[in-house]
Amino acid sequence: MKRITAFIMLSVICIQVMAQSSPANSGTTNNKNDALFEQFELSASEGFNLLAAEKIGSGKLYGIIAIGTQCFSEDYKWGFGAGVGTQLFEKENLYSNLEFVTYHINEDEVWTNSYNGLQQVKLSFARNLSKRLDVFVAPSFNLLVTRNKIEYVTPFDSSFAPYEIFKNTGDKSTLRGWIGLTAGLRIN
Repeated sequence: MKRITAFIMLSVICIQVMAQSSPANSGTTNNKNDALFEQFELSASEGFNLLAAEKIGSGKLYGIIAIGTQCFSEDYKWGFGAGVGTQLFEKENLYSNLEFVTYHINEDEVWTNSYNGLQQVKLSFARNLSKRLDVFVAPSFNLLVTRNKIEYVTPFDSSFAPYEIFKNTGDKSTLRGWIGLTAGLRIN
């Protein structure tokens, strides 16, 4: 838990530093990649049925803070995360981003004390619908790491993964991996 909190705090500090030191704030930039990058994203995927994310920084490197839920599940599941991203290319009305976000997943309770972390790498492809609205699709690679703990005589086992391409259960943790697809809207 301390590692997650430290990572989130470090991400928030980095986001603030990038936003304040961005050349867009000094008015001396001609390169769009150096300008202040700010987006709000609403999306859906097989993991998070509903996800909201705020992105801020520069096109070269920006911070991400996200919160989502698996609302079509029988059990109560939600997660929050932080990460980083970069814009790979932009041509006319199309652009692509590469992002890494780590989430803490809570299941069947308001807060899951056991480490239940989702690591996600996402490659998105977006198209401008208007000056302020984009639509995107993003394949992703997901790795769910769950620390095995005994709770009420049975070990805690995550049910967040919608399916598994691979699963490895060790003495202290369980790894589950799958390939996903995210789609949604971005507001610039």
